[in-house]
Amino acid sequence: MMKRSCFTAVLIVCCITLSAINIYAEEEKYQEGSLGVAWGTFISALPDMKPVACEDHICTYFLENDNLSFGESVLSKIQYAFYDDMFYEVIFEAKVELDQSRVPDIKSANYLAFKEACYKEFGNSTFETTELFGAEHYRWEKTPVRKKLSLSFNSNIMTLKITQSDLYKKLSKTGPEKGILNRIKNSASKSKSSEQTGEPSPEVFENKNVPTQNNQDKKNKSGRGNTFVQSIKNAGSSLWGIISNEDREIFEGDPHNH
Repeated sequence: MMKRSCFTAVLIVCCITLSAINIYAEEEKYQEGSLGVAWGTFISALPDMKPVACEDHICTYFLENDNLSFGESVLSKIQYAFYDDMFYEVIFEAKVELDQSRVPDIKSANYLAFKEACYKEFGNSTFETTELFGAEHYRWEKTPVRKKLSLSFNSNIMTLKITQSDLYKKLSKTGPEKGILNRIKNSASKSKSSEQTGEPSPEVFENKNVPTQNNQDKKNKSGRGNTFVQSIKNAGSSLWGIISNEDREIFEGDPHNH
């Protein structure tokens, strides 16, 4: 009886150890980066990247000769996301069903191969859910490098995001002040260039627009207690002048929102 108890205890310890090793191995594989690109790499260091789109701080890129496969599944595209020009996320996109003559379902070969690759690569998921309207969601959140798989049979699309969450939080935690400072920097640079060429920048024309009544009402309600706004104004009228009306609204709004 005692031998059996000892054997059981050893077996449990071995299972826990193997599980920890698997998690560690998965973390080791992705903690430095993904697809050969280190987290935090600046886009300027990757001249082969081609731009796709930009929205606020985030820009996405692709590589022309990327290997569009994940395990045995076939990918439609791979995109690399950069926050303020720093790499923090990779996005895999694939079709649930490759055969156009078939309706996408849980028996679709590419769907099965994609999910199998995820489990083989990341281990057991930490979250799974299936929706009524043909959608499934999976997450792997054992490490700071988070993986999220979302798929829709109706749309015939699967999307896997691998995100360095700690880096993303670090880059985005400073809020709108960071965004406006970056735009001030860019606008100042364009204004300086305009002075050299003798042509006014587009931002200068934009900031000559007469504020709408709604904008004026927001300013009247909010008061002038925002120290961030005041510090920019104190830096000089030329600096305040290059800030867009939209950014002025953000920082002349309710101080409790910042």
